[in-house]
Amino acid sequence: HLTLPSHIAADDPEAAQALWRLEPGEERTVINVAFSESTLGKYHGYVHIKTDVDTLIIPFQISVVAETLRYEPGLLDFGLLHALAQSSEQPLVVHNVGDSDVLVRAVSPAAPDAALSVQMATQTLLIPGETLQIATLVFTPQVDGHFSGSVLVHSEGKPLEVNYAARVLVGNLTLAGNNAFPCMKPQAQNRAYTLINYFPVAVELWSVSVLSSAFNAAFARGSRVLKPMSGLKNVVLLEYTPPSSCVSGTTFIVVETNVTTLRAALHYYDGLLTAVLGESPPATGRDSATESPVGSATRGALAKDGSGAGGYQRAAGGPPSFLGSSIDFGTMGESERRTRMLTLVNNNPVSLRVRSFSRTLSALQVVLRGVHLADGNETAYEGSAVVGGALPYRPPSRTGSGSTTLLLLPPYAYATLAVTVAAQEAHLIVSRAQVKSAIAFKTDVETRSFSLLYSVVSGSLSFAPPP
Repeated sequence: HLTLPSHIAADDPEAAQALWRLEPGEERTVINVAFSESTLGKYHGYVHIKTDVDTLIIPFQISVVAETLRYEPGLLDFGLLHALAQSSEQPLVVHNVGDSDVLVRAVSPAAPDAALSVQMATQTLLIPGETLQIATLVFTPQVDGHFSGSVLVHSEGKPLEVNYAARVLVGNLTLAGNNAFPCMKPQAQNRAYTLINYFPVAVELWSVSVLSSAFNAAFARGSRVLKPMSGLKNVVLLEYTPPSSCVSGTTFIVVETNVTTLRAALHYYDGLLTAVLGESPPATGRDSATESPVGSATRGALAKDGSGAGGYQRAAGGPPSFLGSSIDFGTMGESERRTRMLTLVNNNPVSLRVRSFSRTLSALQVVLRGVHLADGNETAYEGSAVVGGALPYRPPSRTGSGSTTLLLLPPYAYATLAVTVAAQEAHLIVSRAQVKSAIAFKTDVETRSFSLLYSVVSGSLSFAPPP
């Protein structure tokens, strides 16, 4: 059927008459032609236009074909995004509902959209009845609000139009409180946490859980709705019961809401030092993201907990460089001095204080080379030890006295020490195993002791002139 352009009212004969009056060289839309037909086939027709100068006959041919491609469920939803420049990717999967092969040549936005990009590697051929992913749509918003549009899937017939939508709500949900739990003592620990809503809309609390059987989580009685830009104090309740075997590790608390999913780290720790022979520390058990308002946190160098606790633990054992209770200096000559590097690692989410250092050999010196964070950068620290200087020592009987700090190791930091031994005369050494507990480091949790093993030989090496 034929209709006048949309800006011409049907009951305005003067405007309609003016529409049909064209000046020399003028171009103008004077009529719209629409065609609708549900029966497949080819259709022919014409439009007859008579003017005061000439008569025009405009032919047309229209083919009505069956639907070949289909997208289900009908709307490609990028979901709710919580930060500007945060991308959301969605696969574009189509189904060939026709009875012949369809070659998808390209996918393009129906209208320009700076936030939308289409990733399509090659053209895709779909046989009848086949369902395939033909492209990936990426939405990266620059402003908040509601967004919608469509993309066109180009094949041999009419392009398939796929609608998309996204909602961008800038903000986050934060869990406030101490998230580190000591597991050295078997008593249960109870804590309450505050949730803070930084979204511009109200947040309804739906559920809370922890990915470890050692924790019980629940909401406190009362309101479970956080008003925009406000918080609820002590709304999340946690109970932690340390397992019989205390091992440092990380698990996660998950809070489901109507707006987002909060996933925050909970650390449990044994407070022990890890010792490594050499200057290169092992990968610590730190999780790289302790609190993540949305999405999944990235885990660090952690081993999967095989106990069924549902968390992650620091890997047991380790490479051969992990120390037990002795440092072997090998065979030395009389009066020879030999140095071994010792690294003390704080693989815990809290600071550890080395209260004192003791030694049982006078011919021994331990020098602090430096204190570094887990990323290798040197850091300032508290304590009476001086970088480049020998550690002050106390006799073993006094290692537990006082509350001074010799060396403070921040969470996941490590200290590098140079341990130097001067060999005694050979007749004073009966066996390598005679030297025991030569050095010890006292913390608030343990006394870490190391035996220094070596043997001494006497003699000399000389050069004689050739005969």
